[in-house]
Amino acid sequence: MVFQQIERSQRKGKKWLIWVIVGLLLFSMIGYVLTLDEAVDPLPESEEAID
Repeated sequence: MVFQQIERSQRKGKKWLIWVIVGLLLFSMIGYVLTLDEAVDPLPESEEAID
């Protein structure tokens, strides 16, 4: 039973670590997209031409 508890705690630790990595990846992707939007923003004329 002790080994089962250790395995469960290790699994929880790995899940927590995976969630942290996924969160960091999401935040980095969102930041990357926002920087792309800021880089594209100085060209509002093209958007007006499409409308």
